[in-house]
Amino acid sequence: MKELEKEKGIVVRFVIGHSTTPGGVLDKAIDAEEAEHKDFLRLDHVEGYHELSSKTRLYFSTITSLWDADFYVKVDDDVHLNLGMSFKFSQQKYNCPEETRQ
Repeated sequence: MKELEKEKGIVVRFVIGHSTTPGGVLDKAIDAEEAEHKDFLRLDHVEGYHELSSKTRLYFSTITSLWDADFYVKVDDDVHLNLGMSFKFSQQKYNCPEETRQ
């Protein structure tokens, strides 16, 4: 994913908040994986089914402050996003110069 970010400017992050038990086993496991892969965006948010709308609002306010992008995409873990087609669509939609298209 780092190559995609470097070469195409597409930033991919796994977005997650914190468990209901701060510093617990789940948070430690996420922290360990983040230290290894550096592909998480941790929100100051407690995970929970009834908290999805607040997580989405927090997500968009956070990413727009971190990255200046033409568009942002949020997908859930049960959605498959074809990054190649999404990139191609964005280039066509926003009339990117031909030399940057693939």
